[in-house]
Amino acid sequence: MCHWGRKKIQYSGWPSFCTSQELKNEYIKRWKEQVGIVIDPEAVRLNPSLRQWGKGIINVGWGKLCQLPQQTSISMVKGYKELLDFVMNDTIEVLSLIALSDTVIQVTWKTVDDCVESLPINSVITGAYTTMHARLELYKVLDHLQERAFYCDTDSCVFLSKPGLPDPPLGLYFGQLTDEFESYGVGSYCYEWVSAGAKQYAMKVACGGDVSKTKVIIKLRGISLNYSCSNVVTFERFKAMVMDGEDPTKVNIPAQIARVKGWNIVSRPSSKIWQPTLNKRLYGDDGDKPRPFGHIDDSLEDCADQDAVAALTDLIDA
Repeated sequence: MCHWGRKKIQYSGWPSFCTSQELKNEYIKRWKEQVGIVIDPEAVRLNPSLRQWGKGIINVGWGKLCQLPQQTSISMVKGYKELLDFVMNDTIEVLSLIALSDTVIQVTWKTVDDCVESLPINSVITGAYTTMHARLELYKVLDHLQERAFYCDTDSCVFLSKPGLPDPPLGLYFGQLTDEFESYGVGSYCYEWVSAGAKQYAMKVACGGDVSKTKVIIKLRGISLNYSCSNVVTFERFKAMVMDGEDPTKVNIPAQIARVKGWNIVSRPSSKIWQPTLNKRLYGDDGDKPRPFGHIDDSLEDCADQDAVAALTDLIDA
């Protein structure tokens, strides 16, 4: 984890406050003291692609700890005896047979439930413990923000900053929140935000604090945004779909890479329906204050099951 964490840090470039060699040296020193990661100053340079590469491998590493051992496998069979061994093996279940040529058959199979063995990379306790603490850190931030929180993901949160109310503490190191808008210039901030559900959002960012230098950022799960759909997927349409209930939009994809039978990869036209997916919260008649499932507006003192209220109170106090 430290190796790939170092890659992510180095390819993130120097933070905006590292304006002198002394500050850069202090930045490297703090990483070594607090996290134990040694940064090579000669390798620090901004490279978004390689940064995403290092970040992705870290995420995959945690996921591998809880990977399901019963995965579908594919084998290439070139002889009758080898095929018979698959079909007659009681420890596996053959899912499909595809003739790729006159001499090769593709066998898709998986291990039956009673014969599944744990993978050598599995450590469910470690994986669950790590992700549990990450979620608890997110809950601390949400509890601090209360109704100022607009959107959250596993390790991020979008919130309304108000004068007189403290913002969550920021930092540079693992487990701490960072200001993602700094990458658009010092003083940058988001002044308009729209969310249409999990991993669907759009925002307007005033780069460097100047509204005349606005950058529009749109993220849609499952849809790659490029020039071909730039006239369809817009901030105004996004906002109208959420606020005014406009109909879902069809997004045409002129060339989407897809896999087909026979181990071939093709590029073909495709399309996807873009629509809000606001099904993880309860929305009242005003639509302004979403609530989690199970939320009760009445006071706990009016609840009929006071024993349950007392038990929940004890858990909160603990």
